[in-house]
Amino acid sequence: MNIVKNQLSQGHKDFTVPDFHFLKMQNSGGHFGFFHDPQIYGRYFGAGNVVKEKVNFDYSVLVNGKQQAIGDDTVAWFNNRGDLMLVSQHPLVGTVQVKAPSSDTSLPLARFTVAKINNEYWYFSAIPEEEVTHVALLP
Repeated sequence: MNIVKNQLSQGHKDFTVPDFHFLKMQNSGGHFGFFHDPQIYGRYFGAGNVVKEKVNFDYSVLVNGKQQAIGDDTVAWFNNRGDLMLVSQHPLVGTVQVKAPSSDTSLPLARFTVAKINNEYWYFSAIPEEEVTHVALLP
């Protein structure tokens, strides 16, 4: 819902929302109904064309994770359950360094799962399940 509100507050009537990500439904017949139809969002919030984009990763860290700015236009979101996301205004290259009390991990961005949602680039990777103390973007 934050994406919808954000886009509308910026004057955008046509935009993209990420699809929900599930590892597996409880049974083979399980599915979501129309309450997750982007056009319903559009009508409810007064938007124009709302498109749903498959992201193939759990982006809930954006809601319940800690965040750290990396430069002027990139933010890292992380938690101690092994989720790391970078959200940037431009495509990223290089390596991400993730520091924790018992580890210092370098992850090439080329191995991250990537999605473009509106004018943002979302990068996701699994990391060690521990308390992250610092995230840096290295060349």
